[in-house]
Amino acid sequence: MATANRFPGQYTLKQLTLINFRGNAIDIKAALISVDIQLDIFNSTMHGTLKIQDKSDFQQNFPLIGEEKLIIEFATDKAAGYISLEFYIYRKANVSPNGDRAFIYEMPFSSTEFLRNQETLIRTSFHKRTITDIVATTLKKITAKKLTIDDTLGTISFIPPSIHPFEVINYCLPRAISKAFPNGAGYIFYEDLNGFNFRTIESLHKGNALKYTFNNKNVVIENGFNEEFYTVTNYNIIQQFNVLDNMSKGMYGTRTYDINPYTREYGIIDYNYFSDDYKKTEHIDSNNTNHSVHTSLFQFKNAYKGHQRCYPTYGFQNKSKNIGVRYSQLNQITNGLKLIIEVAGNTEINVGKIIQLDYPNNSIAKDQSLDLYMRGKYLVTAVRHILTGSELTTVMELSKDDYYDNHENNNRVGML
Repeated sequence: MATANRFPGQYTLKQLTLINFRGNAIDIKAALISVDIQLDIFNSTMHGTLKIQDKSDFQQNFPLIGEEKLIIEFATDKAAGYISLEFYIYRKANVSPNGDRAFIYEMPFSSTEFLRNQETLIRTSFHKRTITDIVATTLKKITAKKLTIDDTLGTISFIPPSIHPFEVINYCLPRAISKAFPNGAGYIFYEDLNGFNFRTIESLHKGNALKYTFNNKNVVIENGFNEEFYTVTNYNIIQQFNVLDNMSKGMYGTRTYDINPYTREYGIIDYNYFSDDYKKTEHIDSNNTNHSVHTSLFQFKNAYKGHQRCYPTYGFQNKSKNIGVRYSQLNQITNGLKLIIEVAGNTEINVGKIIQLDYPNNSIAKDQSLDLYMRGKYLVTAVRHILTGSELTTVMELSKDDYYDNHENNNRVGML
């Protein structure tokens, strides 16, 4: 990354254009207040909000009625290339006065595929097709964007009953088994800056980590662009591990009753977070049980028996054998430790990325410079890239499903 004459948050806005229903285009860079682009691993498409201002009420000549396209092209480093995005503004602008004959316009937008999905129905018959093939075929109905997909095992048969493409893909998610990680069932579908993704949680956990530190932002680092660029400027812990939530939502496991409607036979399939099942799936720092969020002395290790589900089985598309691990994996992300961090704008950061945080230890312990619980790797579950006229800021939601250290080995009660 080139760093000469740059400061963290600097970026180049090459294009910010509105195109109305007639195809007329207008450059709105000079009117920009902010563009807030939002990504989430549990959202099928990107979305956001555009805010602009003017002193002539230009919507009287260029109607902002909710049928506009928004073209954005920007880069944090020209050498790495520009990111070009197209969105659809789907609602008439909210207009508020801002001084004498001045106005602020606020317009929500989403990826065009979100609207195309709403007007498209899938009736294609899929007979013994891989889920990889079904997802790719379905998505082509509404987009030409790049699709990154983790290959799946086996085949299923499915006749969509006139449902939308994203509904077809969501039907496939809990039935997909990864070739690379056959013990897991944690597929997710989302859009990022590079296109669409049908990925496993395990493959995301294996990604290369971007390292961020918590240096004092008021200290000027001479010739330290990279240090400042990868420094957390603000943070907020928004969620801690919650035993009651985890028990009620299935993080600790599920007892599934597998019923065959043809033979009238049933079986019981258990997934138990506190057994060797834990080691069969990948976790963000380690799949060693010593790094899990609970100690070996946890009192409620049979919680999986209280979270019961019942599913029919049809042989080649048996969902019941994977549902327990899927419940657990998704809840480890959504119910785990979460924090929000703000950093200098960085387009390397996408949802699904791994961030390594060197979170400082603020106790008096001389032998431990980093926090025992907060340090380590995190999964980026949501991102906001906020562009203003002067700088780019990136805000991340991070989630953690285990600890970096074996916290059972740390006993410093005497230091209190």
